[in-house]
Amino acid sequence: MYFDEDELRDYIFENPGVLEERVETLAREVKTSTGVIDILAKDSEGRYIVVDVKRGTATRDAVYQLYKYVVSVEKE
Repeated sequence: MYFDEDELRDYIFENPGVLEERVETLAREVKTSTGVIDILAKDSEGRYIVVDVKRGTATRDAVYQLYKYVVSVEKE
């Protein structure tokens, strides 16, 4: 199966169990002060899950971008 990033984001949003059991997806394309989070979700214990979809191997810059999203969610 071949997905582009938008298709993969939509698939994960509609099927959150691929991340973990009992995950509730909250929103797609969430704007923050540091960029746009692809998916914002919550786990069964109420902790936020931040998903940034990359089709290929994540680079160091992509990991840093995800870190900034997590910090933004914690602040906001």
